[in-house]
Amino acid sequence: MKRLFLVTFVVVSILTVFLLSSCNKSNVLRIYNWADYIPEEVIQQFEKEYNCKVIYDAFASNEEMFAKIKSGGTGYDIVFPSGDHVKMMINEGLLEKLDLSKIPNFKNIDPLVLSKTTYDPNHEYSVPYMMGTTGLIVNKNTSKTMKNLGAYTNALI
Repeated sequence: MKRLFLVTFVVVSILTVFLLSSCNKSNVLRIYNWADYIPEEVIQQFEKEYNCKVIYDAFASNEEMFAKIKSGGTGYDIVFPSGDHVKMMINEGLLEKLDLSKIPNFKNIDPLVLSKTTYDPNHEYSVPYMMGTTGLIVNKNTSKTMKNLGAYTNALI
């Protein structure tokens, strides 16, 4: 429950800071994000609070998102690529620079998190939204091919 509150707070803060002006100008906020990253309740609350309509388009992979944006799928106010694709999008000229002076909550992001965003080290084009990792768990007692994971796991450390 605490995590849901924190995620909801961060999402609402980011949307408010980044996009409030977009809603006020056209009353439509276009978001392109991973499916299920922003709860529908948060979007509804945002629409009600800022008197705007949110159009939330979802993508299943970075490759899908990148192909759409690169082929002219513009018009989004905010897009949520992973870090490696942020760098690619910067190199392709697909992202606009941010004005960090208009993002007052940027100062609340942990400096350790900011130091990990090497794909945009000065945060000219992106602000970290979420960080995570994928884990792999293997039951060595039931897997004949995975008896000796020592060399593999040592290489990852």
